[in-house]
Amino acid sequence: MTEASEGKDNQPLLRSASAVQADASKAWLIDQLLERGKLGVIYGPPKSGRSFVALDLAVAAANGEPWFGRQVKQVPVTYVWNGDASSCSRRLEALSKRGRRLPDTLRVFGGTFSWGFKRNLWDSGDKEPEPLVREINAANARDGLIVIDSVMETWKVLNEVPHIVAECAALSEQTGCAVVLVDQFGTVSSTNGTPRELSGILGSVDFAVQVAPSQFGGREWTVTAAREAASGERRSFDLVPVQISENNFGHQSTACVVEDRGVDRGLDELRSAGQSEK
Repeated sequence: MTEASEGKDNQPLLRSASAVQADASKAWLIDQLLERGKLGVIYGPPKSGRSFVALDLAVAAANGEPWFGRQVKQVPVTYVWNGDASSCSRRLEALSKRGRRLPDTLRVFGGTFSWGFKRNLWDSGDKEPEPLVREINAANARDGLIVIDSVMETWKVLNEVPHIVAECAALSEQTGCAVVLVDQFGTVSSTNGTPRELSGILGSVDFAVQVAPSQFGGREWTVTAAREAASGERRSFDLVPVQISENNFGHQSTACVVEDRGVDRGLDELRSAGQSEK
């Protein structure tokens, strides 16, 4: 008699329906939005606030705090920041000034670097793992959340979606982490309808959140794709300036943090009323 075959995580390939059902309740990192080990995206035009929303999510996950009304599992978080280091520092200080805890399990992987498509990114020729994977595993930050801000700064392209998704899958497989990508993904105007990179990424991720200015004031994010939740959920938020430390010239500096304004209840009715007046 042969032994049962095993798949990923040493689970038997043939399992009872009740055993599979039991797994579902343990899978969520962000309730009904992002599961463990899956891929999501936060996107929006320049100046929309997408990076602030992503950092707010990272802090919520590191603390196990609710995020825009959704429960979040507390996990180690790696924030891959490829922008200006001082900008990230100011934003973190502003969050701390607003009473958000910045635990040691929230780590920033800094520095400008580029991953390409012409080599095996996660297993180089000398069999040493890619630095990001090595750092995450060494820091006991496995089975958590990785936020990559931004895709363009990391991969230097936006139109190679299959490669980006494949590399994120490899990153997730080698760290056990869910991955959230941050960028504009075709939100700049296009004469050919939905840009290829946006339609491609929306079809490849488990959730997508679009961040944009609201025509009713402030800003909002909208769930534009979700495997396990209804699309169209909309949340309003403000970017609130916070005074932080003086700069090297002795001038007071400020940085913004996200402030949840709640669900846009009645927004569709307002829009319908506006249409009827035309």
